[in-house]
Amino acid sequence: MSRIFGSSLEDLEKSMKARSIDISRISFTRDNFMKLAFIYLRLRVGQSVIIMGETGVGKTAIINYLADVLNYEFRVLNLHEGVTEDDILEFVSSARSFASSNRERKVLLFFDEINTNMHIDGLLKEIVIDRRVRGD
Repeated sequence: MSRIFGSSLEDLEKSMKARSIDISRISFTRDNFMKLAFIYLRLRVGQSVIIMGETGVGKTAIINYLADVLNYEFRVLNLHEGVTEDDILEFVSSARSFASSNRERKVLLFFDEINTNMHIDGLLKEIVIDRRVRGD
């Protein structure tokens, strides 16, 4: 555990309790622990993470939980066909502003239902894969 997260389980539990994180809000099965560990390892090396699954299986919950454990700022944009490029740009701009003024805290962006938006082949691809916004 400490080799993966850089802290012992006891240290993580103390930190979570100090920040009033409910450690019982997800079921800690072996499968969920492995998901958390693999997602964390990808985040640690700066790789994008794409999670697929049926509605209601806990994709958002597990990422939200990981963000809490790591003390990351967690931001969610629920995408649907009515979300415009301007909405997406504002969401990313807001996260960038937060990150600039809170350098000690990382920001984790979660685009929920990304496959339902028509901007997936352009702007969203640039943000998620290229890690840029309009070439910036």
